[in-house]
Amino acid sequence: KNVPKEKNLLLLERILLQVSAILDFYVNDKNYQKYCNIFYELALKNILDKNTPKDNKNAWFSLLTATALGSKSQKELIDLIENKLKIKNFDQDKRWEIIETLAVINHPKTSRLIKKEAKKDKSDKGKKWLAIIESSFLKNKNKFWKIFIGGKQSLDYIRSGMQGFYSRKQKDKMKKYIGQFFKNVEEIFIKKDRYYSKDFFNYLFPGLYIDKETLQKSKNFLKKNKNNLPELLKKQMLEGIDEMQRGLRILEKFP
Repeated sequence: KNVPKEKNLLLLERILLQVSAILDFYVNDKNYQKYCNIFYELALKNILDKNTPKDNKNAWFSLLTATALGSKSQKELIDLIENKLKIKNFDQDKRWEIIETLAVINHPKTSRLIKKEAKKDKSDKGKKWLAIIESSFLKNKNKFWKIFIGGKQSLDYIRSGMQGFYSRKQKDKMKKYIGQFFKNVEEIFIKKDRYYSKDFFNYLFPGLYIDKETLQKSKNFLKKNKNNLPELLKKQMLEGIDEMQRGLRILEKFP
């Protein structure tokens, strides 16, 4: 209840980022929508409040889009991007961020909004956003997985696609990529440089699936291939397993 009163911007940003991470990974399905609704309304209230400093509104905006996927309605996002709420300093990145959220749920207005914003933003950053958004559509997952494994596109395009690939909202329909990850990850770490390999792991390791089955698959992969895996991959796997175990303990403690 004291968060909206926090005046230290850095501290506010850290708190709200932690809230987003906790909702994504450490809140069970039963409570997910409940808490998303609470924080969505809180974020919207602070964005619309004329007394909220501009930089603080930016922090609240990130929480708004993070919780919109679990909330009852995304109507306010449409109102924001169509300027119906008359928010000052509503920059291009925020517009792209809203469209990414709408792409995840395949909102009917998404394609029209993409075309409109793409005409206005022809920058390199805009092109990266387009890749993130394209990857966010459920229908494009197979296409992007093939790109991640052996695509000829630019590294910026591929990395941006990785950023948009996973969403909690879609995770029940993307379970096949758990197996795909373990099928492809060793080859990636052998053939690609360490920077690409780390991005592949950090964005595509199935850490969104905090359950005993995925944890066991991770342990089995490491145990079966331990003597042959590149050292960097072993390290990444151990860290991923450790994080998953921590998440399971939290979920078991707060059912």
